[in-house]
Amino acid sequence: MRSLTAAFLCLAMFATVGHADVKGLFPTMDGWEPEGDPGIYAADNLFEYIDGSADLYLMYNFKEMGTLSYFDHQGRGLTIDIYEHGSNANAFGIYSQERPSPMDKKEIGAQAYYDYGILNFCQGPYYVKVMGYDLDEFDEDMLTVVAKIVSAKIGGKKELPKAMACFPTEAIVPNSQRYIAKNVFGHGFLHSAFVAQYRSDRSTTTRAFIIEANDEADAGKMLESYLSFVREKGGAVSDNGGVYRFEDPASRSAGAVNLKSSGNYIWGISAKSEETGTAFVTGVESNLKAMGLLE
Repeated sequence: MRSLTAAFLCLAMFATVGHADVKGLFPTMDGWEPEGDPGIYAADNLFEYIDGSADLYLMYNFKEMGTLSYFDHQGRGLTIDIYEHGSNANAFGIYSQERPSPMDKKEIGAQAYYDYGILNFCQGPYYVKVMGYDLDEFDEDMLTVVAKIVSAKIGGKKELPKAMACFPTEAIVPNSQRYIAKNVFGHGFLHSAFVAQYRSDRSTTTRAFIIEANDEADAGKMLESYLSFVREKGGAVSDNGGVYRFEDPASRSAGAVNLKSSGNYIWGISAKSEETGTAFVTGVESNLKAMGLLE
């Protein structure tokens, strides 16, 4: 542990700022011998490494990944996998698909967790997995130090997408926030969204979303497509001062959708109570403005 900590302090002084070549993010660590050079995979051969999971990773604008194993003189081993996904939203998105709930949260990168010999984190456009073998009682501490080394190599800002901070915190289910890259709630016209779960009572939850469109025209197109879909299926849409309320024909049991759009954002929540829906919509709008995402 002492040698790894020293290595971290040294490497932290030379942290890379911004995007970096994946191969260059693998550290040199005193006492640990890398097993050759990093294996590098692109979109056309990622399935050779993760097989059935490749399609999910490709959905999140996957660019490339590298993997490298290390061993020490005691025969203990660890493997570092580094995936690049083009943006912090996509990196968080794939990370959030594999994150457990509840989770053993770690202060590494933008968000991290430890789970039975694996420490995963996202930072900038990267999703990083550090996996240990035969580390015994040093497992969690060892992987934490190694993850911090890689985080320092990545450098740049350690923050989640700003829209993530715009979900109101009252009644939110902890660690339920995710990023869906396409086909939100089964709708092809909703191309991506940050989503979260909220407690509607002690036993049930409801879903909320914030869509960050490419621009105002893109947001308008998605909104119109959504409202047209509802009307074509025979649904009624009410408009109360720019807050739309309707039942989604694809998921009526979730309660009525309460939705608003402004600028390049669309946000809403499925709620049986109009009061709950209005409070959420108002809260998100206030947070978007406070974050400087809306005027």
